[in-house]
Amino acid sequence: RLARVLRKGFDLWSRPDKAGSAFRRPSERTTVMKVSDIMTRDVESCTSTTTLPQVAKLMWSAGCGAIPVLDARAKVVGIITDRDISMALVNTGRKPASIPAWEVMTGHVQSCGPEDNVKDALETMKRFKVRRLPILSEDGELRGILSMDDIIVRALSHDAPTSAEILNTLREILD
Repeated sequence: RLARVLRKGFDLWSRPDKAGSAFRRPSERTTVMKVSDIMTRDVESCTSTTTLPQVAKLMWSAGCGAIPVLDARAKVVGIITDRDISMALVNTGRKPASIPAWEVMTGHVQSCGPEDNVKDALETMKRFKVRRLPILSEDGELRGILSMDDIIVRALSHDAPTSAEILNTLREILD
Protein backbone atom coordinates (compact mmCIF):
# COMPACT_ATOMS: atom_id res chain seq x y z
CA ARG A 1 0.00 0.00 0.00
CA LEU A 2 2.82 2.41 0.86
CA ALA A 3 4.48 1.85 -2.52
CA ARG A 4 1.17 2.52 -4.30
CA VAL A 5 0.70 5.76 -2.37
CA LEU A 6 4.25 6.90 -3.10
CA ARG A 7 3.91 6.06 -6.82
CA LYS A 8 0.82 8.25 -7.00
CA GLY A 9 2.74 11.14 -5.41
CA PHE A 10 0.81 11.57 -2.19
CA ASP A 11 2.27 13.11 0.91
CA LEU A 12 1.83 10.85 3.95
CA TRP A 13 2.85 13.48 6.47
CA SER A 14 0.40 16.23 5.68
CA ARG A 15 -2.66 16.84 7.79
CA PRO A 16 -6.08 15.68 6.59
CA ASP A 17 -7.76 17.77 3.94
CA LYS A 18 -11.36 18.99 4.11
CA ALA A 19 -12.69 15.67 2.88
CA GLY A 20 -10.95 13.92 5.77
CA SER A 21 -8.33 12.14 3.68
CA ALA A 22 -4.93 11.75 5.29
CA PHE A 23 -3.22 12.17 1.93
CA ARG A 24 -2.54 15.17 -0.29
CA ARG A 25 -1.01 15.48 -3.71
CA PRO A 26 2.31 17.38 -3.75
CA SER A 27 0.62 20.37 -5.41
CA GLU A 28 -1.79 20.59 -2.45
CA ARG A 29 0.82 20.68 0.34
CA THR A 30 0.64 23.60 2.67
CA THR A 31 3.60 25.69 3.67
CA VAL A 32 4.22 26.51 7.28
CA MET A 33 3.63 30.15 8.07
CA LYS A 34 6.65 31.54 9.88
CA VAL A 35 6.58 34.34 12.41
CA SER A 36 8.86 36.35 10.09
CA ASP A 37 6.11 36.28 7.45
CA ILE A 38 3.74 38.41 9.52
CA MET A 39 5.69 40.04 12.38
CA THR A 40 6.15 43.78 12.72
CA ARG A 41 9.78 44.49 11.93
CA ASP A 42 10.31 48.17 12.73
CA VAL A 43 9.82 48.10 16.47
CA GLU A 44 10.39 50.97 18.85
CA SER A 45 12.25 50.12 22.05
CA CYS A 46 13.35 51.87 25.20
CA THR A 47 15.80 51.38 28.04
CA SER A 48 14.96 50.57 31.63
CA THR A 49 15.57 54.21 32.61
CA THR A 50 13.21 55.67 30.00
CA THR A 51 10.42 57.53 31.80
CA LEU A 52 6.76 56.67 31.39
CA PRO A 53 5.90 59.82 29.38
CA GLN A 54 8.75 59.02 27.00
CA VAL A 55 7.53 55.42 26.62
CA ALA A 56 3.97 56.65 26.03
CA LYS A 57 5.23 59.01 23.30
CA LEU A 58 7.05 56.12 21.61
CA MET A 59 3.85 54.06 21.71
CA TRP A 60 1.81 56.94 20.33
CA SER A 61 4.19 57.61 17.43
CA ALA A 62 4.51 53.91 16.58
CA GLY A 63 0.78 53.20 16.98
CA CYS A 64 1.41 50.30 19.31
CA GLY A 65 0.58 49.23 22.85
CA ALA A 66 3.84 47.60 23.92
CA ILE A 67 7.51 48.54 23.83
CA PRO A 68 10.37 46.11 24.44
CA VAL A 69 12.87 47.28 27.07
CA LEU A 70 16.52 46.76 26.11
CA ASP A 71 19.70 46.73 28.16
CA ALA A 72 23.00 48.38 27.16
CA ARG A 73 23.87 45.35 24.97
CA ALA A 74 20.55 45.67 23.06
CA LYS A 75 19.13 42.53 24.70
CA VAL A 76 15.47 42.42 25.70
CA VAL A 77 15.14 42.61 29.49
CA GLY A 78 11.45 43.39 29.66
CA ILE A 79 8.37 44.72 27.96
CA ILE A 80 6.16 47.62 28.97
CA THR A 81 2.54 47.97 27.86
CA ASP A 82 0.07 50.83 27.79
CA ARG A 83 -1.78 49.02 30.59
CA ASP A 84 1.40 48.92 32.71
CA ILE A 85 1.70 52.69 32.33
CA SER A 86 -1.96 53.31 33.16
CA MET A 87 -1.88 51.13 36.25
CA ALA A 88 1.35 52.73 37.50
CA LEU A 89 -0.09 56.22 37.13
CA VAL A 90 -3.30 55.32 38.93
CA ASN A 91 -1.73 53.28 41.72
CA THR A 92 1.44 55.19 42.61
CA GLY A 93 0.26 58.79 42.80
CA ARG A 94 3.71 59.86 41.55
CA LYS A 95 4.51 62.22 38.72
CA PRO A 96 4.82 60.21 35.50
CA ALA A 97 8.22 61.72 34.69
CA SER A 98 9.61 60.29 37.93
CA ILE A 99 8.74 56.68 37.07
CA PRO A 100 11.27 54.73 34.98
CA ALA A 101 10.25 51.83 32.76
CA TRP A 102 12.02 49.24 34.96
CA GLU A 103 9.58 49.92 37.82
CA VAL A 104 6.52 48.85 35.84
CA MET A 105 7.76 46.60 33.02
CA THR A 106 7.26 42.86 32.89
CA GLY A 107 10.72 41.44 33.43
CA HIS A 108 10.28 37.81 32.43
CA VAL A 109 9.43 38.09 28.75
CA GLN A 110 8.06 35.29 26.61
CA SER A 111 9.47 35.44 23.09
CA CYS A 112 9.88 33.47 19.91
CA GLY A 113 12.17 33.40 16.90
CA PRO A 114 11.54 34.63 13.37
CA GLU A 115 11.66 31.07 11.98
CA ASP A 116 9.10 29.74 14.48
CA ASN A 117 5.72 28.53 13.25
CA VAL A 118 2.94 31.09 13.80
CA LYS A 119 0.75 28.39 15.35
CA ASP A 120 3.48 27.67 17.92
CA ALA A 121 3.69 31.39 18.72
CA LEU A 122 -0.09 31.41 19.17
CA GLU A 123 0.23 28.52 21.63
CA THR A 124 2.87 30.48 23.59
CA MET A 125 0.54 33.47 23.74
CA LYS A 126 -2.23 31.24 25.01
CA ARG A 127 -0.10 29.44 27.60
CA PHE A 128 1.36 32.63 29.07
CA LYS A 129 -1.70 34.85 28.51
CA VAL A 130 0.11 37.51 26.50
CA ARG A 131 -0.99 39.37 23.37
CA ARG A 132 2.48 40.25 22.13
CA LEU A 133 5.76 38.37 21.74
CA PRO A 134 9.12 39.99 21.05
CA ILE A 135 10.87 38.23 18.18
CA LEU A 136 14.49 37.50 19.03
CA SER A 137 17.36 36.28 16.88
CA GLU A 138 19.38 33.28 18.02
CA ASP A 139 21.79 35.63 19.78
CA GLY A 140 18.93 37.36 21.62
CA GLU A 141 18.72 40.56 19.59
CA LEU A 142 15.34 42.13 18.93
CA ARG A 143 14.14 41.47 15.37
CA GLY A 144 10.49 42.46 15.69
CA ILE A 145 7.30 41.83 17.58
CA LEU A 146 4.33 39.58 16.92
CA SER A 147 0.95 40.69 18.21
CA MET A 148 -2.52 39.19 18.09
CA ASP A 149 -3.30 42.03 15.67
CA ASP A 150 -0.56 40.81 13.31
CA ILE A 151 -1.99 37.31 13.41
CA ILE A 152 -5.56 38.44 12.82
CA VAL A 153 -4.80 40.98 10.08
CA ARG A 154 -1.92 39.34 8.22
CA ALA A 155 -2.46 35.61 8.62
CA LEU A 156 -4.51 35.05 5.50
CA SER A 157 -2.62 32.18 3.91
CA HIS A 158 -2.85 28.43 3.53
CA ASP A 159 -1.41 27.44 6.91
CA ALA A 160 -2.62 30.41 8.96
CA PRO A 161 -4.24 29.78 12.31
CA THR A 162 -7.95 29.28 11.92
CA SER A 163 -10.41 31.78 13.34
CA ALA A 164 -11.32 29.17 15.95
CA GLU A 165 -7.65 28.89 17.01
CA ILE A 166 -7.34 32.67 17.23
CA LEU A 167 -10.57 33.04 19.23
CA ASN A 168 -9.55 30.20 21.53
CA THR A 169 -6.23 31.94 22.21
CA LEU A 170 -7.95 35.26 22.94
CA ARG A 171 -10.40 33.47 25.27
CA GLU A 172 -7.48 31.92 27.18
CA ILE A 173 -5.61 35.24 27.38
CA LEU A 174 -8.66 37.06 28.71
CA ASP A 175 -9.59 34.39 31.27
